[in-house]
Amino acid sequence: MPELHLNGVALHYEQAGAGDPVVVIHGAAASASSVEPLVRGLGERRLVVAPDLRGMGRSEPVEQVAPTAWVDDLVALLDALGIERTHVVGVSLGARVAMRLALDAPGRVRSLVLDAPILEDSPAGAAELERIFRADVPPALAEAFERWHGPSWRAAVDRYLRLRVSPGLQEHYALRSRLGEIAAPALVARGDIDDPIHTLEHALEAYCEIDRASLWIAPATAFSVTRFRPDEAVEQIERFLAAT
Repeated sequence: MPELHLNGVALHYEQAGAGDPVVVIHGAAASASSVEPLVRGLGERRLVVAPDLRGMGRSEPVEQVAPTAWVDDLVALLDALGIERTHVVGVSLGARVAMRLALDAPGRVRSLVLDAPILEDSPAGAAELERIFRADVPPALAEAFERWHGPSWRAAVDRYLRLRVSPGLQEHYALRSRLGEIAAPALVARGDIDDPIHTLEHALEAYCEIDRASLWIAPATAFSVTRFRPDEAVEQIERFLAAT
């Protein structure tokens, strides 16, 4: 897994394939390992880059993250790799970062795939996140965390819970009022099983408010289509990218 020192921190990333570039951004308390099926599948036809966001995965551990840091790091990574414009796939938190990148550096984003997008934090969502990440981790999620982080997964998840309350971070990623400013074409995707963190309402609102958006809702599926239907997700994403 390559590493670059960008903006004062070590940033790890996965890379696969060649050709038209795609950046894949993982979700909360995760890492590039969590999106490996996308990296592998999309990498059959394209150059795929999947970073571990600052403070997560194998990137340098930090205890706080400045509001602009994740987007600043992505722009620096694109510069370092010589990528002028790219498709961007974001999962959960990664979808928030992808939308913010499209707002802050629109010239760098060719298209967006927003899997289980979250438009802003909510008391119900924050409480559910605390419950399943700290107090009552479901066995399947604990197994996933261990795959993504190894035996020290508990420390990695706890670090994310500290990162997410960094001063100004949630306000910076409250994007509901700015959806209409996103100019890139977008595929909004989600499973049809609702939950308090990634509400169906957020996905539908993103679809309605982003001017050039299309929608894929997978039946009988939890929040993330890329996690729970990876092969079908790769097919849908390829079809969308080929048309943009």
